[in-house]
Parts: sequence; structure tokens; C-alpha cells
Amino acid sequence: MNRIKKAAAITVTAILIGLSPFFFGYQCKAKPIEKNVTTTTTTVSTTTVETTLQENIASTQETLEKKIEGMKITAGAFNIQIFGQSKLAKKEVMEILVDIVGKYDILAVQEVRDIEGVVIPSFLEMINKEYNGIYKVVASEPLGRSTSKENYAFIYNSQKINIIKSFVYDDVNDDFERDPFIVVARYGKSDATFIVVHTKPADAPSEIDNLVKVIAYADARNGEDSDIITEGDFNMAPTYYTLTRYTELMNKDKYVMLITNEMKTTLSGKPFDRAFMTKSALEDYVDGSAGAYEYFQEQEIIKIMQENNVEKKDVSDHLPILYQLEEGHDTDLIKN
Repeated sequence: MNRIKKAAAITVTAILIGLSPFFFGYQCKAKPIEKNVTTTTTTVSTTTVETTLQENIASTQETLEKKIEGMKITAGAFNIQIFGQSKLAKKEVMEILVDIVGKYDILAVQEVRDIEGVVIPSFLEMINKEYNGIYKVVASEPLGRSTSKENYAFIYNSQKINIIKSFVYDDVNDDFERDPFIVVARYGKSDATFIVVHTKPADAPSEIDNLVKVIAYADARNGEDSDIITEGDFNMAPTYYTLTRYTELMNKDKYVMLITNEMKTTLSGKPFDRAFMTKSALEDYVDGSAGAYEYFQEQEIIKIMQENNVEKKDVSDHLPILYQLEEGHDTDLIKN
């Protein structure tokens, strides 16, 4: 940006220097000194100066806007199976989890089980030790009907993302085993609402049906229409994914499913983990970016697993899911 400003300044200065005899000669009405020298006279109007200056300003602005609008973020969700203090104590497994987080700018973590509240802070400390302190976290309280409660957590890159607000769905009808957790995030010139849910397997069909209520609730809390992305471990087997049952969610005028039946999101090959968005959120969605992240194909992680006899199931029985958003296309920004 400084280089562009300097270039514009040099251009304008050069033009003004070339014009200085014209301006000062006109204002002072000075008589030119006659010399026996052959000269070439170039006439430049003030209109030319203005045009050149405006062109330089416009060019600089266009360059900056292209740079800003080109920023992409990687988002997604990961059920880190039974993520408690036992897993936290496994050094090599935690190294892999830290590497996985580094792939994301915002990651919705599920199945954190820690009544003492040490897992999330400890995990964040490990992450920031590796990534120079750029990550932050916002987490729910322990949620669930049974004694085996779970926390949700959004871990995010604070250099790219600002969390505007967070709240838990007010489940007045007790539709969910674990009430969905919601955050509103701003990234560059765009924003989006992220909803994470981990359904109870036995109640998955009804809980998935009731996600439309959660979306409406988030919309109302934001006070206006917004881009909403719902993600997590839906325990959504292909047999659930039918037009007859999910008429509302399958309404292509309202929602778009990013993670589909063909995508294997668990070690058993089932597409339990899903992400779908409201139609308006497609403004920022990067086409073809959604899928399961096969972290075990990364060279650094392969090395950790081979040298320490770590298996995929030691990390989780799920794979992380991901997709990308490109900021700058959002037309319905939420007012703070």
C-alpha cells in the first residue's frame, strides 16, 4: 500500500514540476527571458493533472479492494471423540489435534467432556504455542440432559475473525439432548452465524427436523436476515436423508447442503457429520470447497503416527469437515 501511495505521489509531483513555469508565469505575468536556445514547449492542462490524479487514486483503491476481497477463511466442525483429560494427556494425539486446528480459521469442536474445565484452556495453550498466540476460543457451558455433559467450542484465528456474540439456543421444548451453540462472526467485510450441534443418535431424526427452529431463533436474535451455517455431528445416516421427512431442510430455495451422502466423515465411512447453509450464505461460499479433511494424509501427521504407533481411532472416530468462505460478497451485514 505504501509503495502504491509513493508511486501516485511521484507521478503527481512530476506533473506539477513540469507545470510550474506555466502556473507561476501566468500568475506573476513575468516576461520570459530570451535566449538563443531551441526549445520544445509542451502544454499540459489542469484537466490532465486532475484526470491523472483521479486515475491513480482509483487504481490504488481497486488494488486494495481486490486484496481485501480475496481473503478466504477455512471453517468447519470436528467431533473429537470423548475429548477429556485422558486424551489431553496423550502427547502425540494432541500434537495431531493441534496440527488439525492449524488448517482452520474457525473450527466448531464437539464432545468435549471435562467437568473441571481444564481441557479447553489447555488445548488452546498448546495451539497458541505452535501458532504464535493467534487463536482464541469461545465455549458453551457443559450441556446435556444426562450426567455425561458436553461442551461446544469455537476455536478461531483472531487475526482473521472477530466473534461479535455467542449464545446457547433456548430449548424451551426440550427438543435437543445438547442445546445447539451459536456464534456470530465477522471476517473482513462479511459476517455469518455459525450453529453447532451434536445430536443424540437415537433422537437424530427429530433433532435434525428441529434445526429449523434454531435457525429461526438465531435469525431473531440477530434482528435481521443473516447468513446462517449449521454444522456438526448430526448422526445423519443416509436413511434419514429423505425428502419426505426433511421437507423444510431440503427446500433448495432456503438451504444448501454442503456435506452430502457421498462424503465419508467417519472412520466407518458414514456421512454422520454435516454442514448446510441458508441460501443467502452462498454469496461467500467457495464452490467445491466442502468435504471431509483427511488429516492423516499430511506428511507431518503421517510421521507422528508412524513413529509413535498412533492410529486414526486414537484421534477420533470422526473426520473433521471443512469448507471455505471468501469475504467481501456479503450483502446483508449484521449491525452490532
